[in-house]
Amino acid sequence: MLFQMINLILTAWSFLIICVASYPISICNAAMVVVHDLRTCKENVTIWKCVSIATKHIGKIWTFTVIDSWITVMAILDRLPKKRGHRRTVADELLYYAWKVATIAVVPALVNGRGFVDAGKDSLNLLTSDPLRTLGLRMGYSAVCWLVGILAYLGAILLYAVFPVSLEESHGIFNFYLLMAIPIVIAVCIIAVFIRPIFLLGVAKFYTDVIDVNAEMKKDETSLPSLSDFLLSWKTIIFAFLLIEVLLALFFGDRIGFVRWIHQVAHKEVLQLQSIQ
Repeated sequence: MLFQMINLILTAWSFLIICVASYPISICNAAMVVVHDLRTCKENVTIWKCVSIATKHIGKIWTFTVIDSWITVMAILDRLPKKRGHRRTVADELLYYAWKVATIAVVPALVNGRGFVDAGKDSLNLLTSDPLRTLGLRMGYSAVCWLVGILAYLGAILLYAVFPVSLEESHGIFNFYLLMAIPIVIAVCIIAVFIRPIFLLGVAKFYTDVIDVNAEMKKDETSLPSLSDFLLSWKTIIFAFLLIEVLLALFFGDRIGFVRWIHQVAHKEVLQLQSIQ
């Protein structure tokens, strides 16, 4: 197949970005769950205590967030209109929502020290104990995200009408994608800052209604990691290494020859396509 190398590079770059972005997202998600759990257990709530408990199991939470984010991104890309290639089917959507429903309690379960298998069992426990509440939380969150997404599409069309970009002009494609990124970034910020926390707190409330977290919160309170333990943990070191790789590619890609190598690979595969035609 043509453009295999470029596709591989873009896939690796996308996965790297998701890994880096998922780390702070994992900490924030876990900390929000911890706030609710501590209040449920009538424990004292401080910022450092919440972050400390949230980062105690951050390796598992980060791993799940990367997997879940990758599945979500692939689903979003599959939904975009395309002339050829794989088109998303009803079966694909059902599998996607089955994954989301089956993992609805994974984050609060991992925060409370469960393993991946037990976290999956807790999700099924929530589903079987109150299926309407489980589906209502998930479908309600999805419906609001869909509404924000539709508004972002409409905003992109309006933005393009107000600030038309010619693809024939110099850097036309770059300017077009930069313009389209504005409503997408706004939509993502709205979901991340306002909608996602409400959903997570709703799931955390549902989780504590079904599963007792009092013992785990009391245990975590007596064994909080210090700041030095967190900064020197293997998770933080890996995140720092990945972040440095992204920053080097973004700000020093020209100097280290990364951009030139991408251009050479793309040019080589374009020549291969022309020779076949």
